[in-house]
Amino acid sequence: MKGLGLSLIFIMLGLNLGAQELSVNIKGLRNDVGVVRLAFFTDNESFQKEMPLISKTVSKNNIHHNNLKVVLTGIPPGKYGIALLDDENEDGEMAYNFFGIPKEGFGFSNHYHRGFSKPDFETFSFNFYDDKTIEIRVRYIY
Repeated sequence: MKGLGLSLIFIMLGLNLGAQELSVNIKGLRNDVGVVRLAFFTDNESFQKEMPLISKTVSKNNIHHNNLKVVLTGIPPGKYGIALLDDENEDGEMAYNFFGIPKEGFGFSNHYHRGFSKPDFETFSFNFYDDKTIEIRVRYIY
């Protein structure tokens, strides 16, 4: 009987593991066309190779004054950096003009990228072990 009680406690504790919420406040979307793509990276190497651990596609149906709030659950605890693509043409990749300038918006978790080359993972990474809110400001060059 004692084992059954301990088992129930462990089951109840286990149900709460991984239940933390990650809220992503996306600011500065220019329209409600297309979708937002979020790519979760765990280190600089995966980011440079563009091989995210987790990818999420989010509808822009709930955009309000160019902002969108996304609440995600089921994300395992760990260190992440999120790269955002405002995929207006819904082709799954960044669109560029003839000169190689991005035609769609992009952004990074808790970091407003001002340069033209990829940022370092450490500049936009964060630890996710409890409920957390991050902000991504979208940048458009074109």
